[in-house]
Amino acid sequence: MANSPQSIGCLLPPSGGGRRAREERQLRGEPADTFTEAELERRKLSPFERGKLSIALDLKQDEGRRLALELVKGVDVVVEGFRPGVMARLGLGYEDLHAVNPRVVYCSLTGYGQEGPRRDRVGHDLNYMADSGALSLFADRATGKPIIPPNLVADYAGGS
Repeated sequence: MANSPQSIGCLLPPSGGGRRAREERQLRGEPADTFTEAELERRKLSPFERGKLSIALDLKQDEGRRLALELVKGVDVVVEGFRPGVMARLGLGYEDLHAVNPRVVYCSLTGYGQEGPRRDRVGHDLNYMADSGALSLFADRATGKPIIPPNLVADYAGGS
């Protein structure tokens, strides 16, 4: 069971015959089983969707948390990418998951780590590239201003 941004790292289970499920963010007022035709088509073509089952849960609601805990009973690994402490505040931290599945391996991936001065910052590919100076390599030739790279360079390089 995984939620974004671990697309690359979570490709290995299906490669070895395993299954993976992804908890999708449910938008307020949107039925959990509704995706646009364009989104469904994109998902079919994306290599990151290989071998993945998706479910939309509102983890801020009791029913969403109940369903998440039910899913955890049947998994080996949970990979989450929230900022530190978010899953625990939702009632889905390691202790909560371990209580329903003592075998579960809990992997928490964050943009800036579990500790340190940036731990509570939201991290995205562009942030990492800018922080490292790598964004300067992607610049408009005429103006010299950085442009958004055509792909997730830092995420790919980091294996997330």
